[in-house]
Amino acid sequence: MKLRHVFHIDCLQHAPIFLNLMRIIFYNFHRSCRSVLLSLLLLLAGIQALAAQNYISIAGRVKDAKTGMALPGVNIQIQRSSRGTTSDLGGNFRIDNLAPGEYQLSFSMMGYAPYTEKNVTVVTGIPVELLVELKSNVLASPRVVVTSSRKAQDILESPFSVSTIGRREIQSKAVIKMVDVLSYESGVSTIKGQLNIRGASGYTLGAGSRSLLLIDGIPMLGGAAGNITWANVPTSEVDRVEIVKSGGSAMYGSSAMGGVVNIITRNAPPEPETRISTQIGLYSHPRVDQWTWRDSRGLLYNTELSHSRSFGEHAAWIRIQKRQDDGFMRLNWEEALNISGKL
Repeated sequence: MKLRHVFHIDCLQHAPIFLNLMRIIFYNFHRSCRSVLLSLLLLLAGIQALAAQNYISIAGRVKDAKTGMALPGVNIQIQRSSRGTTSDLGGNFRIDNLAPGEYQLSFSMMGYAPYTEKNVTVVTGIPVELLVELKSNVLASPRVVVTSSRKAQDILESPFSVSTIGRREIQSKAVIKMVDVLSYESGVSTIKGQLNIRGASGYTLGAGSRSLLLIDGIPMLGGAAGNITWANVPTSEVDRVEIVKSGGSAMYGSSAMGGVVNIITRNAPPEPETRISTQIGLYSHPRVDQWTWRDSRGLLYNTELSHSRSFGEHAAWIRIQKRQDDGFMRLNWEEALNISGKL
């Protein structure tokens, strides 16, 4: 009993020392763990920073090969991977955190031929900048019209009978006046320059046609203002022609009871551009001598000079046309000087 009592007394006497010893051990252990954890975090951060230095990005810009305009919304993908991006409104793109090596980038967009940029080499410390030009592919591009509903929509979604004439068709016919292009369109005819869509206006020369002619959505003249001066239409600057072959009076007024022809001119490209075109021709002599009314052959020539450029966020083009036509018949001559522009 005495030994047990002594042992009890000794434990009580040494309890503060034991607790202090445990507190010191726990504190040192906690401090050591905290130091080890902090060292691990610093080590991981250093490894991550070192790895980040070995990664680089591929950036660049996508534009139209013909016009030089930036292309937004182009799909850019690294082949044989899930990495990719799209170009912004300025045609710029960027793919970050790429390891050194060689890559192949594919570019695709509706209305343009697919393009692949091969052997793009990424080296540590050397930024990669690409300039990609996509070529238009008209077979893959949907035809968008705005005349039928005054908003951009696919031609297949239009509730009206609408047809379009593109820039290639206009250039392939090498015409001087837009009225000569419209004669190739089904349902559209002209009588001495008067527009007639599906026979809706009949023959009312000088009394006003019920087929409305627009240039960039602006009426050329009212429904009772007489005939159209087709020489004022800048044929060389036309981007496309939209023809609504049904009544559009609910949207455009009584002048469009027979239909609407909207001539949409092109926008100026970002790079300065100057174009010159000339057409020259001679009239033959009449087959019957009694029809001859002048000694020399009649002359026909048309010269156009246009210049376009961009300045800041804006762009403009100006066109000057000089036309002279002696005519095949007497009193059928024509002479005109036209100046037109777009800002």
